[in-house]
Amino acid sequence: MKEIFDPNRPYNRVEINKLFLKVKAEMHEETKMRGRAKYNMDRALYKDGFTGEELLGGDAYEYDHIRSAEYLFNKYKVTHSDKQIAQLVNHRSNIIVTNTEINRFKGKYNIEDRLINVERVKALGIKPDLVKKATQLADSSISNLALKLSKGI
Repeated sequence: MKEIFDPNRPYNRVEINKLFLKVKAEMHEETKMRGRAKYNMDRALYKDGFTGEELLGGDAYEYDHIRSAEYLFNKYKVTHSDKQIAQLVNHRSNIIVTNTEINRFKGKYNIEDRLINVERVKALGIKPDLVKKATQLADSSISNLALKLSKGI
């Protein structure tokens, strides 16, 4: 029997935040190994998901969801549980690292909508082709996982 979900349930980040903390910790450990391998230092080494620039531990950067948690919750709350939605939101392809200024510029909006502000995009060094690739990968990965989760795979 297929599980029924309350389409009117309120947006809830408890499961999302729990899993986000775990995924960020895993990513941080992986990037520390990259920093050791490339620069022989004990600092995390990231690639900014929207600029392609290197970010090192200590720089002003943040983990960000390409597709916001609220957006995905509202999209999938009729078909998926809160735990499943947390998996969708925190799929590795939906999490990037970007500098703090870009993260604030993006906010909770879809990044594509922010690309309209061409001057600001250019000033921040955002590369629209990277944004397009990242969003396509995130959307595709999330859709594939959503399908698997709904089938119980």
